[in-house]
Amino acid sequence: MHRNFRILFVICICIYLSTCTPYSPSSAATTGRRKSKDHYVEKLPSRAPQILCQNDDPTAAIHCFCNTDVFNNASRAECFVFSNVTEDNPIWSTFTTQVNMMELIITLRSDKKLCFVPTEALKPLRRLKKLTIKYASITEIHSYAFANSSSVREITISRNQIEVLAPYAIAHLPSLEILTLDKNRLSELNRNVFYDLPRLQNLYISENNLTVIHDNAFNHLGALHNLELDRNAIGVVTRDTFAGLSALKRLDLSFNRLTILGDLTFAELWSLEALILENNELQVISERAFDGLTQLKQLTLKKNYLKALPNGLLEGVPTVNNLDLRHNQLQTLTRENIQPIFDTLRNTSSFLYIEQNKFICDCRLSWMHKLRNETKNSQVRNVLDEVTCRFNRVNNDDESIQDKITITSSVMRNHNTNGIRNSLNDHNIDSDADLENMDDMEEDDYDDNFEQNTKVATSFVISSDHNKHASKHLLNIPPETLPCPQPIKFPTGAPNTALHTPMYKDTNFFGPSFGSSWSSQSSYILVLSFLLISFIHHIVTGA
Repeated sequence: MHRNFRILFVICICIYLSTCTPYSPSSAATTGRRKSKDHYVEKLPSRAPQILCQNDDPTAAIHCFCNTDVFNNASRAECFVFSNVTEDNPIWSTFTTQVNMMELIITLRSDKKLCFVPTEALKPLRRLKKLTIKYASITEIHSYAFANSSSVREITISRNQIEVLAPYAIAHLPSLEILTLDKNRLSELNRNVFYDLPRLQNLYISENNLTVIHDNAFNHLGALHNLELDRNAIGVVTRDTFAGLSALKRLDLSFNRLTILGDLTFAELWSLEALILENNELQVISERAFDGLTQLKQLTLKKNYLKALPNGLLEGVPTVNNLDLRHNQLQTLTRENIQPIFDTLRNTSSFLYIEQNKFICDCRLSWMHKLRNETKNSQVRNVLDEVTCRFNRVNNDDESIQDKITITSSVMRNHNTNGIRNSLNDHNIDSDADLENMDDMEEDDYDDNFEQNTKVATSFVISSDHNKHASKHLLNIPPETLPCPQPIKFPTGAPNTALHTPMYKDTNFFGPSFGSSWSSQSSYILVLSFLLISFIHHIVTGA
């Protein structure tokens, strides 16, 4: 029994061994390589191309160049778009092979189009710090376009033809610090475009077509420090325009179309230190326009159309130490205007720019002499040394000009008489005898000749008098000799205009050529008439 069992066991072993493949070292190595290869293929998330920046296809729409081609080791990539690309292009999926990327630059070549922000490519880049897209044809940034990235700190989307920012277009980016939207085609900013950006400090929207900024457009940017809105077409700003910007330190509104600043326009900007308003069309600034700017240091108003400033304009900004009023049309700048910062201008750390205005030389500018003598600031002294002004012709003594005209007319009378006598002698005519027989000569011939010469001489006298109104350096004029204007009717201390100057109200049809009133013109005509009669009488009588 046991023997039979052993025989059966041996037979089974033989059958098993006959069906098995003999062991081979080479076959074992082959099997190992196959398993390893299968395992490697499973790790790759994409097949064409397998890794970002390893695409050698010359016909591909996008070519990217990384600082390393090693899988998941690249920290920077620069991609060039050579042809139109859609959102479902396979290239976007290859960004999953470089999830540790920290900087991504996408640049359009030639006129090829990228009409969208590639949100799908951004989603896996959880360590991305800086994103730049240039020269694309993105007309609209849609809501949540940046994939709610928790890591990105700087986004630059310049020169992309952007016209519309949808609600929440720039939203839920907790690490974003710098946002640049320069050189696009934005025409308005709506509410809730910028949302949940707790660290955003710098926002640049220069060189767009902005005309309208809706109230509370920046309401969710409580950490913003620098806002640049220059080189747009903004015509109106109000207090609500800047609501929410309590931490803002610098605001640039230069090269826009602002004409008026109303009361409390910047009252929400409690921390503002620099306000740039140059190259606008400002004509009127309310006395309380800058109230609330208790930290303001720099105020730039150059290259506007300001003719006068309200006396209390700077009372709300007593901390200003850099005031720029160059290239306006200011006719005066009174001590009341400057009083809130007068002491500051004595310090060496202050700056004052008031060149290229239309100052009138009068006692309202006498404070500049005092400041020039008291300030320790060389820059302020140099500016005051170069201030020029003109004397206001309205304040001149018209009688002195009239005296000159009368004297000149008398000289011309003698000159004409002697000239006629000399002419008669040249023709062998007895002047004394024949002048009595010249009744048939038309008096108009003498009148025209005399009047013409008199006009030339009078014009010369007045043009010579105009030389007195050429620009003069203010500090070369002793302050005690500066004339004071007529009582000012305006609380701003502005000089009288033609509408409020009595001498202009009655100007006759001869026009204001001589800057005189009707009475002065009448006196002038009366004197000329008297001289003409005397001249005719002298010729006729031979006296």
